[in-house]
Amino acid sequence: MYFSDLKKHLTGGALKPVYAVFGNNALEIDESVGALRARAARDGDPGLSVIELARDEQDLARVMDALGNVPMFVDYVMVVLRDAGEFVNRHRKAVEGYVESPSPTAVLVLTVNRWTKTTRLARLVEEHGAAIGCWLPRTSDEVLSWAQRRARTVHGKQLGAGAAQLLADLCQGDPGAMSAELKKLDLYVGGAAAITEEDVSAAGMSYGAYRPFDVCDRLAAGDRRGALAVVEGLMAEGVPAVVLVGTLRSHFRRLLEAKLMADGAGLSAAVAKFAGHPRERDGFRRQLTRFSADALVRAHRQLLDADLAAKTSRYPERLIVERLLLALSDQGSAAPVA
Repeated sequence: MYFSDLKKHLTGGALKPVYAVFGNNALEIDESVGALRARAARDGDPGLSVIELARDEQDLARVMDALGNVPMFVDYVMVVLRDAGEFVNRHRKAVEGYVESPSPTAVLVLTVNRWTKTTRLARLVEEHGAAIGCWLPRTSDEVLSWAQRRARTVHGKQLGAGAAQLLADLCQGDPGAMSAELKKLDLYVGGAAAITEEDVSAAGMSYGAYRPFDVCDRLAAGDRRGALAVVEGLMAEGVPAVVLVGTLRSHFRRLLEAKLMADGAGLSAAVAKFAGHPRERDGFRRQLTRFSADALVRAHRQLLDADLAAKTSRYPERLIVERLLLALSDQGSAAPVA
């Protein structure tokens, strides 16, 4: 099974006698072990139900003794061996023999970096227990799918495609950072069923620090110098070009969707739906008034080109961002707000 299947597995009945947790995603490996430990502790005294042996404690006699002796007042014992690859290789025959005929009052949990499914041990684990694969996403599409799946399986929230993309941009695709931000967003949205792009804008990654709203406001007013000053300050603080471009792209896309809605449903309805946090609404209304729909379409195309350049081009980041701001500043209008 994959990490995303573990929650369902743990609610489906008794624990298996053996688990192998493997892969290159250290975060999910730790969380898998934590979930298994919590499930074992639920069935008895946590101090007695779970025994974890560090690498230097993984002596074969000690491990087998722990698996064969159940403390009083608990029904079974869980023995956790982290980083057990060396232990398994050193005592492979003994481990295979145990997995083939495991103790009915013990659960063995092994974490290993490498796991070959064609080995006899792997086949025995699949027959008598379960293997849990924990893998890092590799492509941009996999990063977005991973974020949406994690929001659903860990937090019980739906994460839209736009929200997932913005989150990935803010965290530069780092699963650890995305996981941490999803925890914050889960608390931020409370009982809501979904985490929206507006929620990520308002609460994710201390979003105010990136100030894309301020940059957009200055661009809408034709204040090229002011927008560039804000961006220069952010880059001096170490904010990467891909994050700056990603947050601006998300904001301009939201403006474009709101502009199209405003043409039919009215400006107030569009602001109420797309502005996100209440403190943004006056500024969002001002920006909608100053950008035409055609200008927002052109801006969105320029941002898509800049996003690709920030991820693949050999040009300096500062040059990419400056060229983008020059193009975007031509789209705004200094007209007063209606």
